[in-house]
Amino acid sequence: MESEKLEKDLKNKEIRGMFDGPILPLIIKLSAPIFAGMIFHLLYNITDTMWISRIDLSDPSYVGGTGIVFPIIFLFIAFSNGITVGISSLVARGIGERNTAFLNRASESGLAIAIVLGAIVVISGYIFDESILHMLGAEGDFFIHGLEYFRSEERRVGKECRSRWSPYHEKEKRKKKKFVS
Repeated sequence: MESEKLEKDLKNKEIRGMFDGPILPLIIKLSAPIFAGMIFHLLYNITDTMWISRIDLSDPSYVGGTGIVFPIIFLFIAFSNGITVGISSLVARGIGERNTAFLNRASESGLAIAIVLGAIVVISGYIFDESILHMLGAEGDFFIHGLEYFRSEERRVGKECRSRWSPYHEKEKRKKKKFVS
């Protein structure tokens, strides 16, 4: 019964021309969100660099320190995009086959992979942050400012993970909502 309802919902949310008609417009429709996400990642890092460069115009170590950290951040972004594309492919197959059981397994597995790998990345970042920067050749002020930036990114990712997955956080949000109402 539940699978019939899910199949009906999928049919109602189906993109017109998904199973018939020219493929190029469909590819553009389906790839636009991924492309937009990558553009926003790039804009985020460009904006970071602009504001960080304004901290002290005479000291290049601020931008240099963040420049040392950027490859690590891009590596994590690449992993997350790879996982997203892979899981999206599996979900697309499930939708195309109208196989709700496979669709559910793929989406649940994707969520579990994202949570586990996210935790590994954040925890290893907290443990090995100084070692990673030393391995990348950071020294002096470049190391200090790179470490500050790396830790701020770790905190941002950690807060984002906690806000999305923490049951405690959900309870607090409900309490605040009741209080504000």
